[in-house]
Amino acid sequence: MTDTNNANETNSPIPQPPLPEPIISQKKGISPIWLLPFIALLIGGWIIYKGIRDAGVDIVIRFESGSGIVAGKTEVLFRGLRAGVVKKVVITDDLTAVDAVIEMDAKTESLLRENTQFWLVKPRISVAEVSGLETLVSGNYIAIKPGEGVTRRRFTAQTEPPPVEDETGLHIRLQAKELGSLDRDSPVFYKKLIVGKVVDYNLADDLKNVNIEVLIDEKYRHLVKKNSRFWNASGISFKGDLSGFKFRTESLASLIAGGIAFYTPDTEPQHSPVNSLDEFVLYDDFEAAEAGILARIRFKTGRDLIIGKTKVIFEGLTAGVVKDVSIMPDLQGVYADILFDPRAEPALNESTQFWLVKPKIGIAGITGLDALIKGNYIAMRIGDPNANEPKREFTALNARPPLPLDTPGLHLTLLSDELDSIDIGSTIYYKKIPVGTVKSYQLAKEKQQVKIDIHIKPEYQHLVQSHSRFWHSSGIEISGGLSGLKVRTESMTAIFAGGISFYTPPVRRPKAVKNGASFKIYENYDSAHQVGYPITITFKHGDGLSEGTAIKYQGIQVGKVTKVKLIDQLSRVQVKVMLNPEAERLARKGTKFWVVKPELGLAKTAHLDTLVTGKYIEAAPAKGNPSRATAFNGLDEAPKQTTKPLAGFKIMLAAKRLGAVQIGNPVFYRDVQVGEVTGYQLSPKANEVYIALTIKYNYAPLIRTNSKFWNVSGIGVDFSLFGGAKIKTGTLESILAGGIAFATPNNNEMGKLASPKQYFTLHDEADPKWLDWRPEIEIK
Repeated sequence: MTDTNNANETNSPIPQPPLPEPIISQKKGISPIWLLPFIALLIGGWIIYKGIRDAGVDIVIRFESGSGIVAGKTEVLFRGLRAGVVKKVVITDDLTAVDAVIEMDAKTESLLRENTQFWLVKPRISVAEVSGLETLVSGNYIAIKPGEGVTRRRFTAQTEPPPVEDETGLHIRLQAKELGSLDRDSPVFYKKLIVGKVVDYNLADDLKNVNIEVLIDEKYRHLVKKNSRFWNASGISFKGDLSGFKFRTESLASLIAGGIAFYTPDTEPQHSPVNSLDEFVLYDDFEAAEAGILARIRFKTGRDLIIGKTKVIFEGLTAGVVKDVSIMPDLQGVYADILFDPRAEPALNESTQFWLVKPKIGIAGITGLDALIKGNYIAMRIGDPNANEPKREFTALNARPPLPLDTPGLHLTLLSDELDSIDIGSTIYYKKIPVGTVKSYQLAKEKQQVKIDIHIKPEYQHLVQSHSRFWHSSGIEISGGLSGLKVRTESMTAIFAGGISFYTPPVRRPKAVKNGASFKIYENYDSAHQVGYPITITFKHGDGLSEGTAIKYQGIQVGKVTKVKLIDQLSRVQVKVMLNPEAERLARKGTKFWVVKPELGLAKTAHLDTLVTGKYIEAAPAKGNPSRATAFNGLDEAPKQTTKPLAGFKIMLAAKRLGAVQIGNPVFYRDVQVGEVTGYQLSPKANEVYIALTIKYNYAPLIRTNSKFWNVSGIGVDFSLFGGAKIKTGTLESILAGGIAFATPNNNEMGKLASPKQYFTLHDEADPKWLDWRPEIEIK
């Protein structure tokens, strides 16, 4: 019942209130929408006004060619800012040029005058010129130089940039033989800083030179003096010789675009500043621009003089350079024109000496080694800078002159048997440090020695004392023997160029030397350092003798040979010997010297040790107390030893021939020496040889009437086809020195005791059965 009532309530209509009536009113005045056309009108008018106001000025510039000019792109620049742009390019009616129609900025209208100049700037790269490089990036442009006169709209372009005339600064003129790679705007450098530029150039009135107008910036004008020197700094200067290579350039800009550099010598008196339009010479390069003093030196030949390269050297420093070489009018030599450093002016007087230094290689040695490396040069020795008149013409010496005696330092004289590789200028060394030089050399008065004058520098003169020892230090010294080799060298310079060394052994009371003192030069380091007693021994021949051969006495070495040389027209040999201090007793008259060498033969074998140790000189001192002596005559062989005759039982042997038997050969019994050969002689009928034997008394009972003797010298070899070879030998001593052996039969066959001087037969060999005999004989 409830649900039916709710449905009836929902379906009944709801009454709505009535809508209000609209009110229509009329608005008075102009609508704001009409402001928009007005504003648009104002803007349009402003644009028209601005366009009229900013409209450019059209001008026409005539160029010889339109190359590099592009309509709409090529601009006109004034002081680096855009002043216009090319609108179009057209060919003239006569086809000889092109007209570029250019719209110039209205602000530049005042520049468009009768004398205004235009020119096209574009990159130009050639052997002679590099310019406009900036246009490689920015593109070609037309430059403008304002001029004066009436207003104008048509112009003719310049083919080259006009010279700068209105810039402030120092205007000078350089005169050169040729323009080279210089061009307008080429930079001018001072210490590689750009201080100016080339503004113009033209041919000189003489038509032989080129006038180059240069503008130096105002702030740098004080750098240019009357004595300033200008040179063409374009490109790279390259020089090379044995001493190395040298490049010289200015800035990179000058390398590419050319340029000029200048400097003012600070060694010359200060000059006043220059004025505008003063003229200077433009030298080809830096070397040519160098300031200096011109002098002349006469040489016999100009073969080793090179213009621009051969220098004058003083104490390792360059004092000048050869600028020209010309033949003398009398054809007797050449003139070398030298440009000296101004600082050398006080030294250019008549006391100054010059000579050419060049490498000299010969058997005698190498000199001028430094010139081999840095090239020939002219050496200079200054005399007295405070005296004499200035001189500008000299005559070169043939060689290095000796130092004057008044030169500070120590002046000494050395005496040598030979000059060896010493030359003037060779170095004097002390502990391989250069301390002096050889001044000169000449033969001594007696013509047997060489007199060498040397100079020791003042700071080293205290190293030389009265007992100092000098020696030749040139080359490489090699000495050796069976004990090994020893190599000794001095400095590399001494090896090639020769030299003299010295040392001063310590002594208790050293004594200084004065100028003019004389010293002996030893042949080498070893001889200079040896102490003892030098002697000379003369032999008929020098077989087995050499430097280092020992001198012995009683088996002890007492000295050694220091030098071996031939004398008396090669007929004899002289050896120089240094005896040890303890062997002073041998340096006396009467001492005998002889060469000990191995003796190997059938007759005698001795001194076999010398086969290993080498030959040596044996000494036998004189008896008594003889006086000192330094020269001796060597013996051919050892002096004979006076020996007492061997006492014993004497018998005689008869042999078909003497063979190898000699006096002194041993006599063996069962290989035991019992006697010796004491003599031999032919038999009265000369059909045999009688050999005298002396048997020691205690062995005399071994000699019986039936004893058999045979020769045991050497080695016997029997050979038969069926029996083969059979070698028979005695003792080693008998093989080497020879000998005789004997045997006695057994007791029942030995016979009676032999009589004194009884004769026996000497058989060539032993019967084998003799060797089996074993008699029993009592000896004393």
